[in-house]
Amino acid sequence: MIRYRIALAPMLLLVVACIAVPASATNLRLSLADLDAVLQDEDAAAVSVPSFDISDAAPRRWWPIALSAVLPGLGEITTGHQRGIPMIAVDAAIWWGVYSKHQEGKDLEEDFEKFMLEHWDESKWTEALANGDLQDFF
Repeated sequence: MIRYRIALAPMLLLVVACIAVPASATNLRLSLADLDAVLQDEDAAAVSVPSFDISDAAPRRWWPIALSAVLPGLGEITTGHQRGIPMIAVDAAIWWGVYSKHQEGKDLEEDFEKFMLEHWDESKWTEALANGDLQDFF
């Protein structure tokens, strides 16, 4: 599961980079007169469009996304939303479950190996193969 999260983070950042900051009247800071001129196509060449430096807005917008890619809910908390707390709690519970079930599986595997070593006899297996009588093994 961690392999997928590590692979997902760069893809998520790539998608956000492709989308970047959508151009709108708000973030380009156009005046209403300029908008009206563009929409009505009245001397659109004379409209002065201010330059928009994406580096001004990028840290504020990307930082929570990057934090959420690392730990779901952390980006929500950094933006001031309390709904990130349950997200972190659920993520922690899932990882605890993965770890505990993995440990449980390793313990069962060790028990199986102990049982196998106590009950396995290669000479009986060889003899059963030679006779064609494998009933005791299956």
